[in-house]
Amino acid sequence: MKRLAWTPFLALVLSAPASGAEAVAPPVMYAADLWQGRGEAVIQILNRTDSTVETLTIPAGGEAHYHSLHLRVTRCVDRPETLPRNAAVLLSTTDDSEPESAWTGWILAEEPSLSTFRSPLYGINVMGCAGPKTDPALAPLPKPVVPVLTASPPQGEQNQPGDLDDRPGGSDSATGPTRLAPLGDQPVPPASSAPPYGRPSSTASGGGPTQLTPFSGNGATPLPPPQAAPSR
Repeated sequence: MKRLAWTPFLALVLSAPASGAEAVAPPVMYAADLWQGRGEAVIQILNRTDSTVETLTIPAGGEAHYHSLHLRVTRCVDRPETLPRNAAVLLSTTDDSEPESAWTGWILAEEPSLSTFRSPLYGINVMGCAGPKTDPALAPLPKPVVPVLTASPPQGEQNQPGDLDDRPGGSDSATGPTRLAPLGDQPVPPASSAPPYGRPSSTASGGGPTQLTPFSGNGATPLPPPQAAPSR
């Protein structure tokens, strides 16, 4: 039963097409220091006397006022679509209640604390930019290019010892390692003729021990049989 239960699963695995490496196009992004010009600035003003908030949309190059505060927008820029969201407005302000408090500077939407605008009556925050794109204009991003994968080995790769295409018994390089062929059956040297009976046989080296060959054969003299001891 277990073998029959596994049969459909194995058939499905074997019939599935093998997927190889797939090339992925690298992302195309704008440089991190680029800004895109926009036609309008969206500004939020806080009235500190009664804690009310009002949002104004001022065109680039235009003016607006809020109570005694006058505002002029010189430029509004924001980040292009591939960069983190942010916007900046070049703003000029004057206050009728404080004629000497004229101010001009940049206000960033994501970093409002960097602004040097100070007023006891009003607070200004940039919400973002709106309207059509203006100067400085950015060119459209090019289409991502998918790299072509090749089956050739990387440049600089050399034939390494131990590859599958190496010939047995040697290496391609004269300085590489040498493979030794396995030892086969070696011929056994013929045995030397035995020395004559009754004489010592010499060894392979002149200074080694001497082996004695026992007496045997027709040329040997037999020992007399043992005799019984005489009785007293």
